[in-house]
Amino acid sequence: MKKNLLILTFAITMIIATVLTGCGKAKEDKNTSFSEAKAKSLITDLLDSKIFVDELSEIDSKISLKQYDLDESKIKNILTYKGGGATAEEITIIESEDEDYINEKFDAYIENQIKAYEEYMPAEVKKIKDYVKKSIGNYTIIVISDENSKVEEMIEKHE
Repeated sequence: MKKNLLILTFAITMIIATVLTGCGKAKEDKNTSFSEAKAKSLITDLLDSKIFVDELSEIDSKISLKQYDLDESKIKNILTYKGGGATAEEITIIESEDEDYINEKFDAYIENQIKAYEEYMPAEVKKIKDYVKKSIGNYTIIVISDENSKVEEMIEKHE
């Protein structure tokens, strides 16, 4: 009887250890599945794909933080590429551990862009409203373009 109880206790301990180890591994994989190198590679591929009407140029990180009203202490890295203003097209990738904060700030930014373009260039509003947003690990990717299906395919290839 003691032998059966010992075997049962050992089996339960092994199951719990396996479950806990598996959960920890899944979280680790989520956080490391995307990297700054992959972010830069994605941006290069998006820019080379000719899906943008406007020619996008890199925006200084300090300017990007201000445009999105982001607290620098909550951001590990930000990469932004925008056109010259003739379109609303842009690519932004932010690394942050606070996804809710980023989503809140992006939602506010998108609302401001819609308001600005409604009067300035109403044809761009649909593009802004239909933007692509994807979170991978600690990275949030935002792309405003006319080619959302192509953008989504390219993001999937870099995951």
